Amino acid sequence: LVKGSLASYYCLLYDFESAVKAADGLSDVSYPYFYKPVGIMHDIRARKEKALHLSSTDVSVISDNDQGILSILASDELTKINHKRGMLYQSVETQCDRGFESLEADICLNEIKTIFQRQSVTAESKKRQLEYCQAGLAHLEQSLKQKGAKNHDRCTSYSACLLQKAELLFWHKNIFEEMSEEMDGQDLLNINGSEIDSAIAS
Repeated sequence: LVKGSLASYYCLLYDFESAVKAADGLSDVSYPYFYKPVGIMHDIRARKEKALHLSSTDVSVISDNDQGILSILASDELTKINHKRGMLYQSVETQCDRGFESLEADICLNEIKTIFQRQSVTAESKKRQLEYCQAGLAHLEQSLKQKGAKNHDRCTSYSACLLQKAELLFWHKNIFEEMSEEMDGQDLLNINGSEIDSAIAS
């Protein structure tokens, strides 16, 4: 948990080399432990951030395992809030700067930016960006709509989620504006344009 938090802080400082070093090995630990899923997410996030921001990095890491982040688009949690999450989610939100869903949203943002920087504009690339955008927003809602999400112990994670939501809404708006009619983008979240104002008001 400490190594993951260090990696997260280094990413905030744009020191991606140190972030990868801090998270190194978290995904490869063979024995089970309570916070291992979070450690894996920190490791993946740090490596993807490094690949995105440092041109000397092997870009093959960008297509590495994303832990099934897009699977939420085909689940009930796309539109319904799960108020019976396990203790892992609650514990991480209390003890770290961001919760599990916030890490998932970070990886979604990374994929969106990677596609924007390194792929030509096609119907497939835009649809892929839109999928990651909607998945990130859905993951964030699971955290933001929890009972007690705004309590003192979780205020840092809650604030991080609000900031990410605003950024993802910005991307969502731009992606839809850039998509031509032939690209046939589907707004699974029924975003009508008022969400950015709502995020600011929060």
